[in-house]
Amino acid sequence: MQVNLTAWGAAFYRKAARFEIRQPDGERIEVSPAKVTAVYLSAGCRISTDAILLALQHEIPIYFVDREGRPEGRVWSPRYGSIATLRRRQLIFTRSAAGLAWIAETLVATAQSRRDLLKRIGADRPGRVAAVGEGQLALERLIESLRREPPTEVADFDRVRGYEGAAARSYFQTLGQLVPREYAFEKRSRRPARDYFNCVLNYGYGMLYAEVEGALIKAGLDPYLGVMHADEYNRPALAFDAIEPYRPWIEAIVLQLAYRRLFEPELFDPEPHSGGHYLNTAGKKLFIPAIRDYLLQHIDRNGKRRSRLTHLQDEMYALARRIEAIAEPEDYGASWEGPFQQPI
Repeated sequence: MQVNLTAWGAAFYRKAARFEIRQPDGERIEVSPAKVTAVYLSAGCRISTDAILLALQHEIPIYFVDREGRPEGRVWSPRYGSIATLRRRQLIFTRSAAGLAWIAETLVATAQSRRDLLKRIGADRPGRVAAVGEGQLALERLIESLRREPPTEVADFDRVRGYEGAAARSYFQTLGQLVPREYAFEKRSRRPARDYFNCVLNYGYGMLYAEVEGALIKAGLDPYLGVMHADEYNRPALAFDAIEPYRPWIEAIVLQLAYRRLFEPELFDPEPHSGGHYLNTAGKKLFIPAIRDYLLQHIDRNGKRRSRLTHLQDEMYALARRIEAIAEPEDYGASWEGPFQQPI
């Protein structure tokens, strides 16, 4: 289970060999560390050092998240999931043909998943076929362009970003026409979102970022060594690369919530200066479990039936194996002649 503390004044403590969750209304819940997979704390929540140490002992990550659910900080076990050899090869991977090929594959997979999502909506809602077709066409163009001209050097990323951006704009314009009329929107918006749909979508993406970053660390990879997002300063660039094929999961569940007409105004707080919206405590209590349950649903993928989060972790392990197979230069590090190579 995952512990999500979102209410102002909620606290996470240790009681003997167990965790104790204290809610502002006085409710107290004890839980065994063996049952906890991650802890998420929003602003205004408290945690004790004893609880942090108990989490570290059990290799339970603790995330400090912002108003959109995106992790701003993490407490993680100091034990890395691999030896340094893998991370050396990861550095080579970021500027190799293998890395460029992986980026092309992830972008194609993302476009295919989004295209398939639109196809399902069109099948369920025949009256929306015209709107669905516009988004599908843009995604088909992206898939075709990536297959016809995959990136072969880092300089190609500008071209790829152009194709990807055009397809994404068309896709989200299509989603904005497919949601119930009262939730309609024209484009993606963030920090803060301009509409309820994007507000819930942003929070779901934030939750997914935390999962992807954690899966990379478990696989022994450095989430800060990216390929296409390599120039993102002090940001988990590899997580930004790796999250792409899984974004449609969040888009699908947020669409389901929209079709159930759950986006009530009392679940959102307005941002007075920008006219945007943030999820409030009541909204988080409703939407976090719904998104979490969706990510834990078992689906067939790559010939296996597992939860979406288990598939994600397996695919990060597969990425690590792919990177590990890269050959290092024979003279790697041999040319360095620092003072500590000399006899003392």
